[in-house]
Amino acid sequence: MTLYRQLHNSKTHAKGNDPNCPVCKRHVQVADAISDVNARHISDSQGPAGSTMAFYMLPNGRPFIVQNYADDNGFEMFAPIADGNRTQDTLDALRQLAGREVSR
Repeated sequence: MTLYRQLHNSKTHAKGNDPNCPVCKRHVQVADAISDVNARHISDSQGPAGSTMAFYMLPNGRPFIVQNYADDNGFEMFAPIADGNRTQDTLDALRQLAGREVSR
């Protein structure tokens, strides 16, 4: 267990968001960044392995997902790799992410 996790789970941890706790600071930073970009919360759902999935929409219409892992074990953000609704658009975007040349 990391020192961060030990503090977060300690008896001296303040209720709610403890300003001295690195894990709590991370949660606040993520929440502030989502607020700063004016993202609208759409919904939540249960994810795999006890995680939660929060769905958001940016003002420009682009969605993204924040997956918070169980027991404050971190988070990941996911966003679409292509704007089109064609399969080829998605495959081309995937190849670009992989650094491979796109061929049709």
